[in-house]
Amino acid sequence: MSTEDGSVAPGRVGLDQPVGRGPIVVAGAHIQGLVMRVDQVPLEGESVLGHGFAEPVDGGKATNQAVCAARLGAEVRFITVLGSDERGRRWRAFLEAEGIEMGWSFTSERPTDVGFVIIGPRGIPSIATALDANLELDSQHVEEAAAGFAGTSMVVCQLEASLECAMASFRMARNHHALTVLNPSPAAALPPDLVELTDILVPNEHEAAYLTGEEGAPDLLARRLRQDWPGSCIIVTAGEAGAYVCDRRGREYHSPAPVVPVVDTTGAGDAFLGALAVRLRSGDPLTTAVDAAVLAASRSVTQDGSIPSYGRSDEVAAWAADLAQRAG
Repeated sequence: MSTEDGSVAPGRVGLDQPVGRGPIVVAGAHIQGLVMRVDQVPLEGESVLGHGFAEPVDGGKATNQAVCAARLGAEVRFITVLGSDERGRRWRAFLEAEGIEMGWSFTSERPTDVGFVIIGPRGIPSIATALDANLELDSQHVEEAAAGFAGTSMVVCQLEASLECAMASFRMARNHHALTVLNPSPAAALPPDLVELTDILVPNEHEAAYLTGEEGAPDLLARRLRQDWPGSCIIVTAGEAGAYVCDRRGREYHSPAPVVPVVDTTGAGDAFLGALAVRLRSGDPLTTAVDAAVLAASRSVTQDGSIPSYGRSDEVAAWAADLAQRAG
């Protein structure tokens, strides 16, 4: 239920309740991936030669979700921490060029956070993340960015920044009657207060298994999470199987993914989150929004990279129409 200023009235969402059209706030860590390939993953104390070093256009989950939402036409405000180094300045300029409002992001004297990704001969990455600058993204920083939450329709958080960041951001969302969307990635134990503040929970099937403490099919995991999180709408993403919804009333819905040639699945979950937020903001019922988010994620896996694979709204619509025509 939306208010006259376009924000969301207090309360939880179901499958068919509209969301306001105010800005989307994304709050979370910015982490630049640095990638290198090796013929052998080094053991402790061992040095190996690598090749194919790359610094892809990928800033971690929060950045990916913010860019995806902005490219799909939403007004996006990003609350994060960038370093004062050249990498941080370059990313701030890039995000502003994408139309993202960066006035509530902070600059740290520390270097911009990076993740070191080593890819061995089997194509399986080993990752070490230097999360220093975004340790500053605490409740005080979020409160200092309070003006960025004014008039917002929803607040999207992940767990690459601290739980304190998500908690403070969702409290701000409640103060401004905004919808809260939590992507619990990477998986972590979640305090009851954060559960209470979450309107929509969007884990993948592995994160859902972690949260429930048991393995199972994604529809069963969604149902189990609905029991554990009775005030939240649950959406479990499951790659090529699409997404499974169990809303706060216990209603269930499955959105299957189309069969597409898979090139790179990096950032597909973030494409889902960004598209979901945009379509809910546009007034779509939840089932329609989930369908659109599945399509956006499916399109992203047909191209290399994360951010480079995110299309603008007309590009995604044209791709979906072509896909439907070929399927028909």
